[in-house]
Amino acid sequence: QRCVERCVESSVVFDNSKVMDTKPKTSVEDKVVKELDVYLSRGDNPDMQVYLLQYPLRPPARPYSLEEQCEAVRVKPQQCKVEIEIGLDKEGENYDRNTDKKVQISTQTLRSAPVPSRASYAVGMFRDGALHLVPVHVALQLRPSFTHMDQADETKRSLLEKEKKKKGELKDEDEDASHQLTPLQMQIKRRETERQAELRMHSHAYLKQREDEEKWIELEAYGADSETATVLRDSLCVPAPHELPFLMGGRAYLTGIVPGSGQETAHHAAGALTKQHLESLTLEERVRALFARGKSQILRYEKVQRMCPDSEEDDIFRALQKYAVLVQGCWVASSALRCDGDRIKYRVRDQLLLKFAFAHTVPREEIQQIGSNGGLDTEVMRAMIGGIATHNQRKGVYEFKEQIDDDFIDAYPEIVQAATQRWEEAIGDIDRLVITEPTAGAEGASDISAPPSAGVMPSRLPETLSVALQAAVAVVLQERRVIGFRALRKWLKEDVRAGIAIQAADATDNEFVVAATATSALVLHNTLLVLPEVDDVAVNPFRKLVLDFLSRKKTLKKAEIMAEATRVLGGEVPTSVYNKVLKELCVVKGGEWSMRTGNEQ
Repeated sequence: QRCVERCVESSVVFDNSKVMDTKPKTSVEDKVVKELDVYLSRGDNPDMQVYLLQYPLRPPARPYSLEEQCEAVRVKPQQCKVEIEIGLDKEGENYDRNTDKKVQISTQTLRSAPVPSRASYAVGMFRDGALHLVPVHVALQLRPSFTHMDQADETKRSLLEKEKKKKGELKDEDEDASHQLTPLQMQIKRRETERQAELRMHSHAYLKQREDEEKWIELEAYGADSETATVLRDSLCVPAPHELPFLMGGRAYLTGIVPGSGQETAHHAAGALTKQHLESLTLEERVRALFARGKSQILRYEKVQRMCPDSEEDDIFRALQKYAVLVQGCWVASSALRCDGDRIKYRVRDQLLLKFAFAHTVPREEIQQIGSNGGLDTEVMRAMIGGIATHNQRKGVYEFKEQIDDDFIDAYPEIVQAATQRWEEAIGDIDRLVITEPTAGAEGASDISAPPSAGVMPSRLPETLSVALQAAVAVVLQERRVIGFRALRKWLKEDVRAGIAIQAADATDNEFVVAATATSALVLHNTLLVLPEVDDVAVNPFRKLVLDFLSRKKTLKKAEIMAEATRVLGGEVPTSVYNKVLKELCVVKGGEWSMRTGNEQ
């Protein structure tokens, strides 16, 4: 994947191997020093994983001599565990030859511990005037392991027990069992509660069991300057055979790859929002950030006002309409922002919000039934309800997290009444988990009390992968003009031009919608991606008219199309243009033109 950008506006200066990000002072200083092609690569093997290994207990001046001392390397890829055995110099002055033979070792084992992921990292290499980036799968810190000491202690305990048995202090249970009958013991174990199951799943014993179940995979270790390592590095620097269009501006590109300082990024990853960051956002971005990444999913209107001190009230309400819903006089984050693109999850969450829209407390049995009907497991349901309600075990109910905001209800009765009416209209659909999801521009979309799942959900993909998917969508649409989501997934997996976008092949439909929107492609009925214009200017006016028809319904009749074309375009459409457009976008079924699925062979 090839990305080329002249970063004049953002003032990124490349000076040999040094990269500096400076704020422009004058137009004279703000100049391009060098242009670089940027390649995102996974090498010849798309399943390859790159690990970043750190040695926090070893100073940079005294690195491990891995090329000379490494005797074994093993990995557990599912658990992301690595062990390296380093040979010890028994003749060295730091080796104690007088210690107990039972704890003497000839190799030292370095065992990994995961580093919490606060950002996306990549390995970068400059080759032939280009920058090649390879994503890092995981970062690990390696420290010396002392399992040999534990084994020595265990051996010592075993010897003591054997000595006690010889002296008769312990009975041999196996011998006793062979000479006498042992009564059969039966136990009735209580069913494990949800809380007990959760504690067990997070217990050290359970996690250790999961780790022990995966077998170690032995690896071959090669030095950094070895021929094998050189060949591998070279394979990562092979440009893609096809050039993909770069669709981001300079400022958006730099914001994507350098979102902020490490500390700020860590705050954002953890969901925390700094005042400085909020003040740098527009009103709409600020409101979205409060509900999407804030610790609380429920905000009173007065708090939202305090976070937007310089904004008009009408503008605040318009922003709230996009990202929140009114419940008990409080504003609650929309399910589209909080459910990771999972349609079932945000439909279930909407049903929960509906319950609390009309009652401050909801019986526990009703909450459990909602989760059961939606097919969600206990842990997912507990996390979902935990953001909007607390469990009162004594009363057997869930209580809405915030008290009713009577001040807002009294001050804005029209808004509250409209919200109540919208919830009442949605009762039938939400209870059957078939909420209608209006698209942008649909009737009622501007209503401030619209249901919370309206519109397209934000992307949850990493920035680099999201950009790659956008570029891949642009390429396939230029080639096919019309494609369905199933065919797009197949193309991402099979076509080399997809590059790292292959990792998004199994993404949700919403991710494809987001990518298409970013490339100005049309999305019809959330199932079909269409190139908005073609190179033939004589075809585009009629093509646009047909696409407008298809955006409203999936079947067309020739008479209505031609009548509309005559009215809008001011004349008859040539037969060649008519056939070319309709055959590209539709198929004939029962005397009508039906919209293609985009998944045809």
